Amino acid sequence: MLSPASNNRRDLLSGSSPDSIAIQLTTRCNLRCKMCRFWKLQAKDPPYEKILSLLDEAYELGARRFDPYGTELFMREDMPEILAYADRIGFREIYVVSNGLLLNRPGLIEKLAAIKSLVIIVSVDGPKSIHDELRGNGVFDRAVANLRELGRMGIKRSIASIIMRPTIDHLQKIVDLASELKIEVISIQPFCLDLAQPDCDHAAFEFRPDEKKIVANKLKDLLKYARQKHVIIYTENIMKHVASYLVEGTNPFPPRGCHIPLKTLVVDINGNVHPCFAISKNMGNVNEMSLSSIWLNDIHRELAIAAMEKKCPGCLRACSDVEGFNTGINNQFRHFADRSAKWAVRYVKKHLLPLNN
Repeated sequence: MLSPASNNRRDLLSGSSPDSIAIQLTTRCNLRCKMCRFWKLQAKDPPYEKILSLLDEAYELGARRFDPYGTELFMREDMPEILAYADRIGFREIYVVSNGLLLNRPGLIEKLAAIKSLVIIVSVDGPKSIHDELRGNGVFDRAVANLRELGRMGIKRSIASIIMRPTIDHLQKIVDLASELKIEVISIQPFCLDLAQPDCDHAAFEFRPDEKKIVANKLKDLLKYARQKHVIIYTENIMKHVASYLVEGTNPFPPRGCHIPLKTLVVDINGNVHPCFAISKNMGNVNEMSLSSIWLNDIHRELAIAAMEKKCPGCLRACSDVEGFNTGINNQFRHFADRSAKWAVRYVKKHLLPLNN
């Protein structure tokens, strides 16, 4: 029989919930991008029924944002049905990243237009010559044409770009494209080493130590240009760390630690669950355990505390704790935020400990 203290602890655990669920839906892709290795992976897509079941579980647990991920999600014929289901059961935000090429499949955009919580993010890495060199001939024109069609159909859209050697001198063109298409918010993140093929020419994408200041200045100019064009770069908060990350491999932390493991669950193609996209440690498998039991288990608690205390590996991506990198706040709010961060660590340690402690 549980003691009153154990019952109180169980109540506190049951009150904890994620904001979002990310589910890897496929490793299939219609492109062979030079900077990516994931199209080489061969894994079976998770079944449609299992995905819907996970969405149900995540919603019941408290998640209201759905981030399907993979290589090219629209390689799945049932993708619009998955998105529509998430919207129908109550997910308020659904973000889909795509290379944009398959969006002109007959009837697809019409189905997507009915999903009001949906945002389509199309990858564009530079002007036509740069984008096509990285992703394939004709890809730029098709991606941009479908971005235009998304806008014509009233579908919320954005652009995602990667900072790397081939693109560093052309990122302002992305801002120009967003301005032309009346896209208010875009995402620009640094090239991730774990996205590269093992045998890729790293020198073609990465930067030398003597180029750190050059990279930093180019990104500073990019942010200034985006403000002039009234385009918001969602990842602006992390930009001051990008040069060190790209040149030296330095993984920074938000000043008050990372809170992403307290907000999300990431389910990979094999059903393994992680606290974020950067931490590879497996917290459990959805084919063997419920999402709720994984969310509340000891491993998750340990990883959440490690992230808040800056003891995880660290990362710098669009999925990082971008808000946590914001230092443009007044002293009064900073004092409050520092106290809140310390309280969060104490709360997790005190109340989200294993029941058998």
